[in-house]
Amino acid sequence: MLHVLAPTQQTTSSLILQLARVSIRQSHQFEHWVVVLGSEQDARYCKSIGLPVLGSIGGPRDQSRTLQTRLTRYLSECFTSEKKIMAWGFDAMLATNRCSENFDVSAFVDEVDLSRRSCGMQTCIPTSPCGAAALRTLGFKKHQIAESVFGIEPCPLVVDAITVRDSLRVQNGEFVVSIVGDFGDWKELLSMAVRLQSANINVAFVLPHTFVSRVPLLKSARSHGIADMFIQLPSTLRQIDVLHAADCAWCPATSRSDRSCGVLAVLEAASVQTPLAVQCNHPVSSIPSIGSQIAWAENALEVAGWMLEINSVPKNECERSSARVSAVRTLTTPSRFVENLFLRTAVIA
Repeated sequence: MLHVLAPTQQTTSSLILQLARVSIRQSHQFEHWVVVLGSEQDARYCKSIGLPVLGSIGGPRDQSRTLQTRLTRYLSECFTSEKKIMAWGFDAMLATNRCSENFDVSAFVDEVDLSRRSCGMQTCIPTSPCGAAALRTLGFKKHQIAESVFGIEPCPLVVDAITVRDSLRVQNGEFVVSIVGDFGDWKELLSMAVRLQSANINVAFVLPHTFVSRVPLLKSARSHGIADMFIQLPSTLRQIDVLHAADCAWCPATSRSDRSCGVLAVLEAASVQTPLAVQCNHPVSSIPSIGSQIAWAENALEVAGWMLEINSVPKNECERSSARVSAVRTLTTPSRFVENLFLRTAVIA
């Protein structure tokens, strides 16, 4: 079975790479090869996390508009007998548009870039009903879109809270908020910081590695004299490390110019005991059974009040968090993910 992924693209999160690794490790009945869309350094990284990399094809941004042709030629020459391809992420899916004419291509998609239409024949497997609707907007037919599948690779080891806080350089007693998602509205983040500062809360917002609006956020924060309230996640830490060490986690609403369909980052945060606030209009709310349990906040003002309450009486959130974690972990186990994924790709009869 062939796997295609583009690890450095915005729509391919580390969580997608983890799920690719899970599916490969738990399907021993197949022989697996991974083709990386990226540099040799990207290929080495994928090897380092346990993926059976065969080789790489450069130019994942496809500025020359030749990526699909090069990928199709490579696969047609090297894999005359293997016809099953699994594309991981939206960019890998786009790269397999032409391949889908001769190969049986399935694509696991979390984040969707609505600015790029697609004309392939792949079977698309989104992570949420919201993602399925976005794929239909791009031109995919209803019969090409399978029922949603999602999962989270368990993380047995995390950095202890004291080390995390030392790495973040936060003060003792400082209220730490882990920001979830890459497309949060920076203006909403700035407004939240001002609200909490006016309430005399010593707070630090930890931004993900790939937060899209980091530059305008920090520029505006400096002009307001509150830049020290925002911390870029150090390269030595993972999002899951900060989630375990934070006082709470928050997924801000996206700005009007951006639209997110991804839910994996929120599901990862929801699988941790840390209190989590997600607004009701987030795509995760479209997931049956657990969506409304995760996305409960009406607006940022309600989230601000919730943070103030956690800061004063942190134990009040324990019951809600425990129920959420139990529900999410039940539905996101690796075995359940792999079984559902392969059922939708028709690998398992």
